Amino acid sequence: MKSSSIKITSAIALLAAATATFAAGNPEKHRCPMGQTWVVENGIGKCKPLTIQAKSREPGASTQPARATSEAVRAPATPKPDFTIVAAKPMGAPGNYRVTVKNKGGAHYAEMVLWGTHQKKGGQSWGSAANIKTVFGAGEQKYIDVTFAPGDFARGDRVMFEVDYYKAIDESNESNNKFATNY
Repeated sequence: MKSSSIKITSAIALLAAATATFAAGNPEKHRCPMGQTWVVENGIGKCKPLTIQAKSREPGASTQPARATSEAVRAPATPKPDFTIVAAKPMGAPGNYRVTVKNKGGAHYAEMVLWGTHQKKGGQSWGSAANIKTVFGAGEQKYIDVTFAPGDFARGDRVMFEVDYYKAIDESNESNNKFATNY
């Protein structure tokens, strides 16, 4: 016999011996139902359901699987709207402004109040409110036109805007609702 034939014959014999030993411990040839696996416990093989179990590292601690408690499982926070003023720019005649309002929050909202104040250099002030009845989707930005009366604006006057002026909306951030600029 050639050496290659001897090698092939000995490999087949070794494989047959290993297969016979393996098959003797598992006459069903490890055919477990779906969702089960072959397990050998105390020298006896059997099909058992699949599980994941981590053993405790503390000496004397239970080896039972840990169970989640109500304190460990928390519901995600409910998203809230978050209105902010991105910009306010004069448009055309004095006293006309286009205010850019954005809902930076994770929830939509259907109605809010935008309040504008024109404060003159001498301390006198005029207010103008816009009650916005439109849906602001989460992340949506819209333009709102505000007109002050009377329109006697002068250099150095201060114009201030505040969205959700009456704090009627439960927002995720209540500290970013104001915007001010000079005329």
